[in-house]
Amino acid sequence: MREVAFIKKNKDKWRSFEHAILGKVKKNPDELAGLYIHLVNDLSFARTYYPKSKTVIYLNHLAVTAYQQIYKTKRSDKNEITHFFVYDVPHLVRSHKKYLIYAFVLFFIFVGLGILSAWYDDSFVRLILGDEYVDMTLQNIKNGDAVAVYKSGSNWGSFIGITMNNLKVGLYCFILGVTGGFGTVYIMLQNGIMLGSFQTFLAYKVCFGRVFVVCGFMELWKYLQ
Repeated sequence: MREVAFIKKNKDKWRSFEHAILGKVKKNPDELAGLYIHLVNDLSFARTYYPKSKTVIYLNHLAVTAYQQIYKTKRSDKNEITHFFVYDVPHLVRSHKKYLIYAFVLFFIFVGLGILSAWYDDSFVRLILGDEYVDMTLQNIKNGDAVAVYKSGSNWGSFIGITMNNLKVGLYCFILGVTGGFGTVYIMLQNGIMLGSFQTFLAYKVCFGRVFVVCGFMELWKYLQ
C-alpha cells in the first residue's frame, strides 16, 4: 500500500484518537484501549514500510502520549495498608466464604480424629509426633512446665521458627492445589490429627486422667498466656 493511501485510510481514526487523548472528546477506557491497540499496529506498519516518513514520527508521538495517559501511576490519597485489611481482606473472605467453611469443617473433623485416636490409644501420639518429642514433653511436664519447649531460645528465634514453619505448610498447600485439592486436604489431615492428638495427650498428662481432659485444655491455655 502506498503511503498516501495508508494515510487516507486511517487519518479519521488517528484524528479521533488524538482528540480523545487531548481531552476534546470523551471516550470510555475500553474504547481508548482499543484505539491505542490500532494505533500501535499502524505505527508498526508505518515503521516497516515507510521508515523515514513523517507519518512514523506523528504516530510515535501519539503512541507515547497515549501510553503516558493510559498507564501513568496516580498517587493514591488513601492508606493502602489500612485499605487492604479493612476492605480487601473482608471482601476476599466474603467472596470465598463457601470454601473457607469447607476448610474449617474438614480441619475440625481431622482434629476430632486426632482427639479420639489419642483418647483410646496412648501409643498413637508417639506414632504421630515421635518418641523424642513425646519424651521431651513428658520430662517438661515432670519439671512443672508443660510447654517449656516453646520457651527455649529467644523470642525472636521462636517467632522466626514458627513463622517459617507456617509459611512452609502454606506453600505446600498452595503447590498441592494442582492435585485438585486432594493434596491440600492431605496436609490438613496431617496437621489436624497432629493438633488433636497432641492437645489431648498434653491435657491428659497435665491433669493426670481422662476425667480432667477439659481441665487440661484450660491448663494449656493458662500456660500459653
